[in-house]
Amino acid sequence: MDIVENDVMSTYYDDSYAQAKKLYETEAWDRLKYSIFDYYRMRMNPIVYPEGIKLAIKEIEPEESHIDMIELRRYILPEDAELITDTNSDKPVKAIRRTAIQSKMSCMFNDKDCLGEMMKDDNRVVYGAPWEDEMMLKFDISRLRDKQVFLTVDSWQNSPLKPQTSPFDADAKSLELSFMDDNWAFSRLKKDIHPNEIQSESNIEVSDIIKQIKRNDLVLKITWTTKHYIGSIKLSTTEEVPFDSEKIPLLSAKSTREGDVHGNMLIRDHKYAHTVKWDSIDLLFDKPKLTLTENKKENYIFVSSWFYSWLRTYKYPHISVDEEWKNDLNDYVAELKKVLMKKWIKNSVRTEFNYQDISHDCRFNANLSLQNVILCDR
Repeated sequence: MDIVENDVMSTYYDDSYAQAKKLYETEAWDRLKYSIFDYYRMRMNPIVYPEGIKLAIKEIEPEESHIDMIELRRYILPEDAELITDTNSDKPVKAIRRTAIQSKMSCMFNDKDCLGEMMKDDNRVVYGAPWEDEMMLKFDISRLRDKQVFLTVDSWQNSPLKPQTSPFDADAKSLELSFMDDNWAFSRLKKDIHPNEIQSESNIEVSDIIKQIKRNDLVLKITWTTKHYIGSIKLSTTEEVPFDSEKIPLLSAKSTREGDVHGNMLIRDHKYAHTVKWDSIDLLFDKPKLTLTENKKENYIFVSSWFYSWLRTYKYPHISVDEEWKNDLNDYVAELKKVLMKKWIKNSVRTEFNYQDISHDCRFNANLSLQNVILCDR
């Protein structure tokens, strides 16, 4: 059975249950930071058993979650394409072919050259602190006027599988992005660098800015508003390609505490499946129907809508909220790393790999299952 930790999205949260519920049900928060529906692309496809696809949601922290709706969707796309998600777009799921742009680039972090760290997706990173650090980037755009161009940033607030950081050391989730206009003044982009808590890659379209600027260079400034790590930055062009998709029906949902919660998870109707620390919900989805043909591949997306809050201790006095759960999690992460490495070797076609490879392809598979891990805690 594959495990889905309940924190699989950047969703509505507040320490207060009443406030989190109000914000979620009234959709009161900025869409750039909190999405009503989240689309999380699974890094590894789930196993299809004779009876269907088995997933399990588990609450591991001293919090409580109110899960309104979940869906599992399967996509069939060309082997040379990739599936991307953007909940701020009118088209939240796209299949694209991406081509890296070999553009001249310079990079300065607090007046120190950081081009080597940003050019390659390796173990070298740049770490910044809020309101103290900034990065200046310059790209040659003389040949990019007529292209659809994206700024691709691999960054993360925290991750148990990133060797440079602890999963508990950051306090916010975004980086401000500005560009230099023709008057040599910086204007902030509408979209910040804000990766989903599970997926660390942000893709920000800069085509309109490139067309707007008269100069032949694009100058960008990244301002840290939080403790944050950046692993790589690049420009790329994309083209959309067609794909097929299917919604995999949810056949059953059984909670260890509430019993049958299947009816509470089918549509967004504010009828919730509720979890507190150490609760789990076993999910059974139907078997896929679409045939995987030659030169095609499959990807799965887990769609969810819900909110969570800190545990109401007055209502659940028997549940511990001390710091021991962090130690338990760290121990679990250490054990899971070994499992992920074995799974990586088994599923990889590469003859060489390093720790960062595991971080990128099994990102955030860090908390729960010791077999067939798909998703997990932020």
